[in-house]
Amino acid sequence: LYTYFREKKMPMDLREQVLAAINVEREVKELLGQKKSNGNFSCYNKAAHSNSDANPSLSVNMQSGLYICHACGVKGDIFQMIMDCTGMNRGKDFGKVLKHMAAKYGLQANSIKFDKKPEVKHQGLGILTQQGTFISIPIPNGELRYPQ
Repeated sequence: LYTYFREKKMPMDLREQVLAAINVEREVKELLGQKKSNGNFSCYNKAAHSNSDANPSLSVNMQSGLYICHACGVKGDIFQMIMDCTGMNRGKDFGKVLKHMAAKYGLQANSIKFDKKPEVKHQGLGILTQQGTFISIPIPNGELRYPQ
């Protein structure tokens, strides 16, 4: 998600503002229904379960909005859950979900444009060194070739 904010040049705090305002428990219950007797929810990704998630395996942290299904491995935050449960594309529709949730909880997101393509100045290879520094190496013509 950080990459999405950086590429779209959005204020980093909008996601945090929405997350602070959102009622995670209410949103999860609207999407998944009530918790089951074992304290978990039924996973929305039932096709990935051999038993259609007969023993509910999706855990949700109601403070952070993070979730994981211990059976199929699907995981993410409340925004990703909303996208997955409503058939939206995780890669393309984050801005729409963020804007919708901001409006739903009374936050101002009208001035932010979500459909603008990021400006690519050059293509490069990013390398994280052992010392923790990030190096960007430009690649001519955007082509990465391996030595023959």
